[in-house]
Amino acid sequence: QDARDAVWRHLQVSLDDNTAERTTVGIGLVAMEQRERRDGVPTRQLAPDPGSDTMLLTVDGGRVHAGGEWREVKVAAAGPLGPDKAVDPDTGRAHLLTGPLHYAADITDADHLCTTKLC
Repeated sequence: QDARDAVWRHLQVSLDDNTAERTTVGIGLVAMEQRERRDGVPTRQLAPDPGSDTMLLTVDGGRVHAGGEWREVKVAAAGPLGPDKAVDPDTGRAHLLTGPLHYAADITDADHLCTTKLC
């Protein structure tokens, strides 16, 4: 929706959902390629699915000084939860272990961060 609103605001052109999504994904791929060329470091690929059907997703926020003002930054972590378990030696309680976690941070709202940076 943000992309559709921006195109309308700047060009007065309406985009359907499919066109907006294809264009946004395409621009993201171009940006990743440019960053890889600039930094000389390939974008990290997600680890193979470990077989867990449960996903851990956690989001938190904090304040940062950016652009001359205080803004809220959101930080998220996502990864598979289980099926392996561990027992806490202090309490004796079992809990699911996480697989490889992926992190993202941005000055945005939590929903936007999780849908654009972790999916």
